[in-house]
Amino acid sequence: MSYNFTPAQRTVYEQLPATVAEVAKALEITESTVRDHLSAIDEEVPLVNRDGVRYPATELRTLESHPSNYNERSNRNTKSSQTKAANQHLADLNDRLAHLLDTSAPAVADGGLAYDPSNEDVVIHRSDDHIGAEVYDEFGNLVFNKDIAAERIRSVTDSVMDLIDREEKADRQFDTAHLLLGGDTVTGENIFSHQPHEIDLTIDEQIDLACELYMEQIHHLATRFDTVQVVCQAGNHGELRANGMSQEANADRIVYMMLDRMVRMSDLENVTFIRSGATAFINFEMRNGLHRGHLRHGQNCLSHIGTSSGQNKWRGWQIKHQFDVAYRGHYHEFKLEHVMNRPVLMSGSICPPSDYEESLSVWSEPAATVHGVTDEYPLAWLYPVQFRDMENGSEGPTASDASPGVLPTSA
Repeated sequence: MSYNFTPAQRTVYEQLPATVAEVAKALEITESTVRDHLSAIDEEVPLVNRDGVRYPATELRTLESHPSNYNERSNRNTKSSQTKAANQHLADLNDRLAHLLDTSAPAVADGGLAYDPSNEDVVIHRSDDHIGAEVYDEFGNLVFNKDIAAERIRSVTDSVMDLIDREEKADRQFDTAHLLLGGDTVTGENIFSHQPHEIDLTIDEQIDLACELYMEQIHHLATRFDTVQVVCQAGNHGELRANGMSQEANADRIVYMMLDRMVRMSDLENVTFIRSGATAFINFEMRNGLHRGHLRHGQNCLSHIGTSSGQNKWRGWQIKHQFDVAYRGHYHEFKLEHVMNRPVLMSGSICPPSDYEESLSVWSEPAATVHGVTDEYPLAWLYPVQFRDMENGSEGPTASDASPGVLPTSA
């Protein structure tokens, strides 16, 4: 489209979207001159000021009509302005998704979750995938990035399916698969101004890849089982601090809202999808209500339940929520502990817990857990699932079989 600009105005217009300071620096003119040109341009083409960045209104409308296809500008702003813009963008996306979900029917399996007293359910618990993180070991070797994350997530999914095959060969039949997403699905970096730039993907790319990978697993499960229940609890990475956002607002919630929307818009009629609200936990039912599961991320509890402080906290939660089995993550370790004779299962991570995992002597595997649920036992058998390291030729997964009534002790 042709506009009636002077040559100087056109030169300024071609720099947009940008801040006044960025245009002045790029064209080597004063900020006052830039503002004069912007005022003249605004009379010809309306401009929108978004956190100091001037956008042509037509370009901004195109951007806002496709929130999941947000294109990040080059990294020319200060870290503080990046943080503010990222938070506001995700807050806007949160509101847009909330509107879409409020105006559509929830994802509920037709006829409810399948139940046959002679069969079992299966639970897959995964947490702390940290999609988008980029991790190096103490020798400077790259040990985790987006490609490794995608390969490991798909590997864990394949291993889970192999283990279910194994159980079916033992004459176990399954009704419902419960997929528990325990938080920190994405790393959420570049949300706070103090966070390092050790990321492999922008926040939007992190969310897109997480949705792609988890939707693949939901499709696999929906094809394999009569019904599927997806249960989502947010973690502690990537909290959103924008005007009007609650303290619990989190990049995980954006992932879960987008997944929920994708399930609702799909042809998957045997999937129920539930998300936690503004809480640190979510409860859900299994085996026609015979067992209650309790899912937390785990950042607000100690790594070990065995201490008096840990026992007191978990006893309080058990009394309040009356759960039969609980799940947590956050610490990138596998543990099976008990509180008031109820199993509390902690799953590991596909991501190294820090840049120096060797010096900490902490390892992420097993990366997930899968276990069976019968009418009598909320935890009938259990496998910690390790991702298959193709480069090192690992056979994975390792199995820890828990016979009914004889549960493994804590790690």
